[in-house]
Amino acid sequence: MLSFCVCLHPSALPTVEVVSPQSPFYSGDAVTLRCDIPKYTDWHQYVWLKDNSTVPGKTNQTITITLPHEAGQYQCYRRREDSSVAPYMSRPVKITFTALPSATVVVVSPQSPFYSGDAVTLKCNITQYTDWHQYVWLKDNSTVPGKTTQTITITLPQEAGHYQCYRRREDRSNTSSLSGPVTIKNNDKLVLVYANKTWMEALQYCREHHVDLVSVSSEQIQHWVEGWAKGASSPHVWLGLRYSCNLGIWFWVKGVTVCYDNWASDAEREQGCARRVGAVGRDGGQWVSLEETDKLNFICTNERKSVSVCQGCVCTYVCVCVYLVGCVFICVISSLTLF
Repeated sequence: MLSFCVCLHPSALPTVEVVSPQSPFYSGDAVTLRCDIPKYTDWHQYVWLKDNSTVPGKTNQTITITLPHEAGQYQCYRRREDSSVAPYMSRPVKITFTALPSATVVVVSPQSPFYSGDAVTLKCNITQYTDWHQYVWLKDNSTVPGKTTQTITITLPQEAGHYQCYRRREDRSNTSSLSGPVTIKNNDKLVLVYANKTWMEALQYCREHHVDLVSVSSEQIQHWVEGWAKGASSPHVWLGLRYSCNLGIWFWVKGVTVCYDNWASDAEREQGCARRVGAVGRDGGQWVSLEETDKLNFICTNERKSVSVCQGCVCTYVCVCVYLVGCVFICVISSLTLF
């Protein structure tokens, strides 16, 4: 008895094709697959297999699966009507998914600390892949309308808050992961008051509404002061800096002498009794001595500290400390008239 072997060329085998979307696939993607049967049209039922097991209810040429729970290895074949010929199985196609890319919010400019009036530029970075078409920004957990680009600019203080971002992919329902929050707020240790007042009026205002006129006892505080001063409406801004003609020293209103300084010149510092109060320049941030009757913007501090450090010498809030050789200092009770 003769037997015949029916051989099928590989090109005639069924194939599983990915219709949409194209890889890479992400959690939440709905992936459409198609079973292509070359030649012949008299097939009446498609059969789909996932990981070598028949998928119930999937009998059409195209099927849609949802990731991640339907990820796996897919194959297909089709039965011919009224035929006992064994079906030919497609080669397997593995459908896997990738974790959603991470989003991060980066501050482009300026660097912190931020000040009232600053325009802060933020950037949403997506580390993997580029086929994402729209950025979404959130402020304090609410979507920010009109902010759909990778970089945005916000203005302080009215747009201060906690910022997050993510990005949508074109024609897909899923998104990147939501970034962690980045807090953008202006430096609230200091406040610039735009009203023009004399030095004494400014001192009184700060003590009534805040804590005091600012004392610049370190380079860091000087940096903060320069940032605030840039937004002033007057060419100079009052500091809590005063000259005592009785003692022949410059001192801060919080009760310490000047250790750190940023005078524009020695001549400014040596004005002494001629110009008895200090201010910082809006442009450049250097200190000048001025008449206390001038009317300027001023910077108040919201920090209340009872102890300061002056070149290694501890000075109490109620004293003016004069630094001498070997850290010997004279403590003058603040009730004395130093002005």
